[in-house]
Amino acid sequence: MQELIQQLTAKAGLNEGQAHKAIEVIAGFVKQKFPMAGGVMDNLLKGEGGGAEQGGGGFKIPGL
Repeated sequence: MQELIQQLTAKAGLNEGQAHKAIEVIAGFVKQKFPMAGGVMDNLLKGEGGGAEQGGGGFKIPGL
């Protein structure tokens, strides 16, 4: 999650607290709209995304 916070501060001009809150709001929205993705979202935010670079074949969000 720290990498995402860094990108939000650099690219969107948010301070660290704002970036953290934005991530929480977006994660809540995604979980509400796509309940089956809730566990995936939680893992991503914990840094356990299981992305391809980790051998998990996960996904990458374009533009992030």
